Amino acid sequence: MQNNIILKYLIFVIILLFIYSSFTGFTMGFSIDKSQMFINKGNNLYVGGGGSGNYSNIQDAIDNASEGDTVFVFDDSSPYYENLIVTKGIFLIGENRDTTIIDGTGDGNVIYIDADSVYVSRFTIQNGGLKFPYGGINIRSNYSTISDNNLENNFYGIDMYYSENNHIVGNNIINNNQCGIYLEGSSNNNISENLIDNQPYNGIGFYNLSNNNNIYKNTIINNQYSGIRTTACCGNNIYSNRISNNLVGVRIEYSNNTKIFNNNLIKNTFKGAHFLGDIFSIYTNTWDGNYWNRPRVLPKPILGRSGFFLILLPWINFDWHPAIEAYEI
Repeated sequence: MQNNIILKYLIFVIILLFIYSSFTGFTMGFSIDKSQMFINKGNNLYVGGGGSGNYSNIQDAIDNASEGDTVFVFDDSSPYYENLIVTKGIFLIGENRDTTIIDGTGDGNVIYIDADSVYVSRFTIQNGGLKFPYGGINIRSNYSTISDNNLENNFYGIDMYYSENNHIVGNNIINNNQCGIYLEGSSNNNISENLIDNQPYNGIGFYNLSNNNNIYKNTIINNQYSGIRTTACCGNNIYSNRISNNLVGVRIEYSNNTKIFNNNLIKNTFKGAHFLGDIFSIYTNTWDGNYWNRPRVLPKPILGRSGFFLILLPWINFDWHPAIEAYEI
């Protein structure tokens, strides 16, 4: 009896640490034993594995879940060839992100989220449809968290439309066919601690009033157009990122009040940064304290184009306080 009490206590402590790590963006890096149970406000539904009553398909478990339930997916039956639709606020959690695979078989979104307060973690999400607007995870949701997943060989790794207050944290977003992360009309989101590597277009793209987002502590490398691109957006904060070996590190187009500070901008092949904008907005974006390839004492000029309407002429912004050494990110 005493041993059972101790075991239950230890499981409860582990679960609390897991939940805490999810909300802080810290990933603990262990696999969950098949005997463990999640404690939450709802019920637990299981997919795969050998347990009595376990579902064979993830979508069946989602359809039978209620708000606040957890759908836990074992890797025994992986890969799961499914295109999931989530229309209720649930926890969707895989056993291990490298071995619990959801494969979209080249058709549509792999996971489509159309509900608030959804949590998706610890999957490899791959092979979505290779055309707009499909994504590994397509988000039409507020207050959701996408954490600790691999997203590979989708059109967009993650794409988000008209959504707010979401967290994208600790994912590996690699080798997708357009952008790693794409936001349209989506504001007040946090994107942090992701590896975004080797997309043929942008690592992260913000478009059409995707405002007041925070982009920090990401590693954004080897993307063939821009590491980060904003177009027609306002108030985004881009800081403490490693942005390296992209064609252009940061590209700001017709966007106001963007703050770009304390980033490492290293070995981007064409330019560390570039901007486009009209003459009335040339001073509204702030570059400060970034590291530009080498130690600098003097202000760093940032070349771009500005003017009236479609008549754009060469112009210069400055990072007035460039860093003299690279940051530890």
